[in-house]
Amino acid sequence: MKRLVVIDGKSVFYRGYYAMPGLSMADGTPTGGVYGFVSLAIELIKKLEPDYVAVAWDKRGTNIRKRRELYPEYKAGRKPAPDDFYQQIPILMSCLMRLAGRFMKLMITRRTILWARLPGKRNLAELKRA
Repeated sequence: MKRLVVIDGKSVFYRGYYAMPGLSMADGTPTGGVYGFVSLAIELIKKLEPDYVAVAWDKRGTNIRKRRELYPEYKAGRKPAPDDFYQQIPILMSCLMRLAGRFMKLMITRRTILWARLPGKRNLAELKRA
């Protein structure tokens, strides 16, 4: 049986961002969230060895108003993310597109990126080095 792993993109990115505070490139571009996300995703892929990996994101324009109507305590007290959090999302998307294009077939449906691992191609050790 084939195995599909779905990663909640923003949630894992959020965890990665706060796990790697202050990490940046030589020019000062913040990258802690990207590094944290990719590290967590690679560990997940290594552990579960899925046939497919989907990274799902909320649709553009989604807000929490509807969720708070259903559950008033939803993210209660959470402060807005810092500016460098949002600056890293395009970098992460670019990284995911490059990984998908280089190592795997790529299918894009709305805001979900689906990776299909190709048998006999690069292994995870090569993916981690890339």
